[in-house]
Amino acid sequence: MENKLALASFLSQGAIVIFNFTLVYYLRECNIDSVGIGIASSIYPTVYFLGCILMPKVLPSIKGKARIIIADCGMALTGIVLTLLRTESLIMIDLVIYGLFQSLLWTNMETWITNGVEGSALTSRLTLFNFSWSFSVGVATSCAGFLSEINTRYSIWTGVLAFLAASLIVAGAGKSYEKEKRGETKEEKGEDHSSPLRFPSWAGVLLVYTGYSLVLTVFPQYAMDSLGYSESVTGNILLFRGISVTFAFLLLQRARAWQKGFLPIVLSQGAFIVLTLLMLVVKSIPGFALLFALYGAVFALSYDLSIFHGAEGAMDRHRRMVIHEVLLTIGTIAGSLVGGFVYQYFSFFSLVLVIAATAFVSLIAEGVIFGKTLGKS
Repeated sequence: MENKLALASFLSQGAIVIFNFTLVYYLRECNIDSVGIGIASSIYPTVYFLGCILMPKVLPSIKGKARIIIADCGMALTGIVLTLLRTESLIMIDLVIYGLFQSLLWTNMETWITNGVEGSALTSRLTLFNFSWSFSVGVATSCAGFLSEINTRYSIWTGVLAFLAASLIVAGAGKSYEKEKRGETKEEKGEDHSSPLRFPSWAGVLLVYTGYSLVLTVFPQYAMDSLGYSESVTGNILLFRGISVTFAFLLLQRARAWQKGFLPIVLSQGAFIVLTLLMLVVKSIPGFALLFALYGAVFALSYDLSIFHGAEGAMDRHRRMVIHEVLLTIGTIAGSLVGGFVYQYFSFFSLVLVIAATAFVSLIAEGVIFGKTLGKS
């Protein structure tokens, strides 16, 4: 069962990446400016976040497996509709619906793939799951870049086929997780022993996801406008980021001991600042490939630290994971909106400085507020 779900996750995430990457170029073909692209890129993550909270209440009688199938088929449908639209307002409406369908996907997929297992079995499933979706990011980015250069509709249609294939795999994956027989998990008792390291870790993942939007939303525009890179070249550059994320996740699964302490958090955020500033210096394709490979490793590290320290010692881990997802979404929205506005009305140079300066101020504040306490943890 978990192998089929991992394959479905690979295809679904790949389709989402293809959709997100191609959307930038498709909107430019529709004569939508950078601010409009930023707004469009923030619509579906906003709706996704709201949908994750509200859709289970709206569709209480529909089981998890059915929700996943509806999500994949619904996103496929909105992808087809998108290729028929050229008007900005109609495209925005389509993206709202796309975000609603996507909100049915990951929470149900993650619940199913982790259902009924603990300890090493849970770690094994999560490792397979993280490898599957993160590996597809690199592959799909390169594929989307190549296809977008030929025709943006071809790229979107490829994503549509991946969504439909994922829905067929889920349909054959067995019983819905609500119907599976599973033992009761004992609730933790006693005092909560949550790590205070969760706070700077959450700040880090918020900042990195803001930069993540910079890479996926603004950089393709900058690469075309100022560097003259084609869609396929940009896609291949971002491929290195995807590959780096994948292998970083695998390494982090085997290296838990070093995560104790404040230093790894400081180093991850410091590296993020340096790599962001290097975007102003690097001008070659190999340079950007190396830069984004390092950026991918920092992304994986910040993501992993946020989950690890958020869950460590916590009695209510579900709530902690909700906080984690909320911060990812806020970072994505902020990066898309602010990135599009600053890039259009100021410059790529100004945008990089804004993100780096914000991260630097945050890091200093974390050191002042938590440094002495966390240094002893």
